[in-house]
Amino acid sequence: MTATILYWISTLLLSLLYFGSATLYLTKTEWVRQTLADLNYPAPYLVPLMIAVKILGPLAILSRISVPLSDLAYAGIFFHLLLSGSAHLGVRKPQGASPALIGLVLLAASFTTQNTARAVPSRLHMQWPARADTEKNLKHPKEMTMGRLEGKIALVTGASRGIGRATAKLFAAEGAKVGVLSRTPAGVDAVVADIQAAGGTALAIPADAGNADQIKAAVDQVVSAYGGLDILVNNAFDATVAYSSILDLSTEQLQRNFDMGPTAYLHFMQAAYPHLKASGTGRVINFGSMAGIIGLAGMGPYNMAKEAVRALTRTAAREWAGDKITVNNVLPVAETWGPEANVPPATNPLGRYGSPEEDIAPVVLFLVSKDAQFMTGYSLTPDGGSIIDGAR
Repeated sequence: MTATILYWISTLLLSLLYFGSATLYLTKTEWVRQTLADLNYPAPYLVPLMIAVKILGPLAILSRISVPLSDLAYAGIFFHLLLSGSAHLGVRKPQGASPALIGLVLLAASFTTQNTARAVPSRLHMQWPARADTEKNLKHPKEMTMGRLEGKIALVTGASRGIGRATAKLFAAEGAKVGVLSRTPAGVDAVVADIQAAGGTALAIPADAGNADQIKAAVDQVVSAYGGLDILVNNAFDATVAYSSILDLSTEQLQRNFDMGPTAYLHFMQAAYPHLKASGTGRVINFGSMAGIIGLAGMGPYNMAKEAVRALTRTAAREWAGDKITVNNVLPVAETWGPEANVPPATNPLGRYGSPEEDIAPVVLFLVSKDAQFMTGYSLTPDGGSIIDGAR
């Protein structure tokens, strides 16, 4: 960084001298013109500055001259050098403006370096050393990178708690604008507040996923606020619906499970479809359940509804592939209950239940990112190995 600082100091001093001389020359005052004409350029006091510009310039480029400068600073210095160099041509021979012209070339090169680095993967950004005197950079190295969902717009349902909340917060941290949907206004407000406090962008959407009119209004609200929709995550489900054995299963129980599961997901997908198609990189993530694959006893209506979600996912994946929309399913085994729940210990090979933040949300992020652009119709099972030998 020392070369960078010395380079800009010497360049600005030289430019100020040229610009000032040219300005005085253009005043048309005869004694000023004569005084300037009598100066022996380059005078001894200019030689160190000219040498500094010519030597330190390339060194500054090699030391990432573009890191500490904003676009505004670039513009200001560019026009300063341009004016000083061109104005000096009216006073002295063309070679007299060479230091300013050298500064322009180096400035353009560093600006190109900076903007090229913005477009490449974050690995290049992380290679740039953080300024040792900047505590913010030391604490937040991710600020030097571009998020995996930068510029994307997402709608996450069931986002007031558990997996939905973890997914919404991770999406926002990765640069997405997120619609946070749940039936509980206080819940979505709390999640949005967390996202905004962390520097993200989010919109609270209290809505009932079992109401088709509210579903369409929710999608329209996100599109109106942010200008489109790239990602839909169907996670909402009514956990209060009673489970039942097959013999005791009532039509009402089954209907409620379907209304809050595959039917609600279908309505969200239908409302989002034109916007996902317009995106060109549309992503849909539906949440199924391991219970449906295994066929857990006593959970008939839930199992049936969740397996219907998988069928919906596979069908949409085929039908929407031509529109560049991928549709995938996530079947998690995760700890989404409160501390008061009496849940038996996990029996999967890893010996634990998954964490919504650390184990499930990152899988969802992968599926909606560019990394998974060639995957559609799949059911991913972040389950700790629960169904190593089962159907995927």
